[in-house]
Amino acid sequence: MRMRVCYCRGRKVWVLSVFALCLIVTLPLANSMLYEEDQLDTKTNGAVWEEIEHDYIREDVIPWDIVFKNATHGWMISQNKTSWGHGIILHTNDSGFTWSLQLYNETSWLTRITVVGETIWVTAESGLLRSSDDGRTWEFVPVGSEFDNYRALFFYNESLGWIGSETGTYKTEDGGESWQRQQGWATSDIVMSIYFITPLDGWILADEGIYHSMNGGESWEKVHNRGGWNFAFVSDTEAWAVGDNMLAHMVDGINWVEQPLPTNEYRRPPYMTDIQFLNATHGWIGALNPQIAHTRNGGIDWYEQSIPGSDRIYALWFYNETLGWATGRDGRIYRTTQADELGEYSWSTSNVALVYGVSLVLIAVVAVSIIFLRFRKRPSSVSPALDLE
Repeated sequence: MRMRVCYCRGRKVWVLSVFALCLIVTLPLANSMLYEEDQLDTKTNGAVWEEIEHDYIREDVIPWDIVFKNATHGWMISQNKTSWGHGIILHTNDSGFTWSLQLYNETSWLTRITVVGETIWVTAESGLLRSSDDGRTWEFVPVGSEFDNYRALFFYNESLGWIGSETGTYKTEDGGESWQRQQGWATSDIVMSIYFITPLDGWILADEGIYHSMNGGESWEKVHNRGGWNFAFVSDTEAWAVGDNMLAHMVDGINWVEQPLPTNEYRRPPYMTDIQFLNATHGWIGALNPQIAHTRNGGIDWYEQSIPGSDRIYALWFYNETLGWATGRDGRIYRTTQADELGEYSWSTSNVALVYGVSLVLIAVVAVSIIFLRFRKRPSSVSPALDLE
């Protein structure tokens, strides 16, 4: 009787183990396809994004960046990509429905814009442009070499900030009144994006790699051999980075892992320029084929959102999970109040085939083990207490 009880208990343990194993293996798969069944309900008949007409659409213009300080006031910068300079700054005070010209600069190449408190900063040739009155007036702030072109800009607070250029990095501790060159950038790589988690813990996304500093930018270590355009930090340890054909993800505060990407009919991946995450789950990518991709489950699945035209998207900005803006080639501006729409399923960063294969192998191994143990440990039909021999 004791042997039969032990056997029954052992069989229950194995059954529960199989059930738990199935859950462990199949939950990631279920999570990765969580929204595929919902896409028909959430996919809109028209475009998720609408193009905003304005007077400054020009052929051969790159709209480098867009930023909003609240739901109504925003700025977009662009310049002619075939000649040096001709940068413009456009402003809206009605949530992006209309845009007006605030600055036209014939000599400088404008690439980044950010709002820090009540101050607007724009990277330019040989320095920065600064405005303290919502862009009505601008002043030039020199930084380093007059021939350098500044591309990356980040302020940790209103006093502490960094900028990056084609030749190095600079730091300010007095709100941008003065900038000191940091000698630790010992590479010719072009700085494209900067982000500091703390005043000491910083990251740089450059043209040819990702770099990490633990001393405020005084020295940098290259930690990933492919670079790109923009960062999106979700937390102190989780972040995303995009390049032309690269999507990298960091989840441990140290290592960057490139994610699988879809290819079009020419076997080319999306050309990605910008990425933004509002939180750990909701994120968007600006690219070409697809132009705008959206995830609701932390980058496991991406959905293409419909947008007028077929031009590459260069920059994105989202105020919340529904209201957002984007810029495309020729200085085109797009707006949406449906930023949370899934649209058409595009690709997944999880390897579904591998998950299925591992699931089948594990289940088969467990099933064979159960059968083997059942026949091996089957108790005798004769009770030992009745065995007269």
